[in-house]
Amino acid sequence: MLIDALDDRAWRAFGSAPNVAILVHPDGRIAVKQGWFQSKEMSRAITALLKNSLISADYRISRHE
Repeated sequence: MLIDALDDRAWRAFGSAPNVAILVHPDGRIAVKQGWFQSKEMSRAITALLKNSLISADYRISRHE
């Protein structure tokens, strides 16, 4: 979780919006960006990202065993 400083540097860097929400992939790429935070849609996106990350991790682990 990123909480922006009072100078709004992150808010400006990622694209200003009134209630912006950004989900960042573990590798640093932006996975989802909402101009207005929508909790249900973001929850689904987080679940999908975690599920895909776990599948990828399982695949990488199983290939090295």
